[in-house]
Amino acid sequence: MGPTTGGVLLSFETARQLGGSVRAAFAEPAPGDGRSLRRGWPVSPGERVVLVDDILTTGASLVETIDAVRAAGAEPLAAAVIVDRSMAPLALGVPVHALGRFEVPSWEAADCPLCADGVALAKPGSS
Repeated sequence: MGPTTGGVLLSFETARQLGGSVRAAFAEPAPGDGRSLRRGWPVSPGERVVLVDDILTTGASLVETIDAVRAAGAEPLAAAVIVDRSMAPLALGVPVHALGRFEVPSWEAADCPLCADGVALAKPGSS
């Protein structure tokens, strides 16, 4: 199970590589808040689910996906990400496995030291 958007492709490719009875699914933003299992990608009560995603920063999309999986009656077993860039351990309630870990500091605008110093932000690749 992958949260949209980064986890969708990973969930399908992971399922394809594992073969057999492993299938892919995804959770997308629900109207209002959180995530839901829609568009014909349900899970059954008691089904075991591993979450996959590309980047772990705050854990919000994984938490929302875990909540959607549990709401469907399925059991999330673990999460796997390509890159964990969280700055502190996250309590997701399932083990988290990452291929790589990069600490990339991030701040709310009010706490950003560059913003406080008046440094203009640049987006590489944009005009």
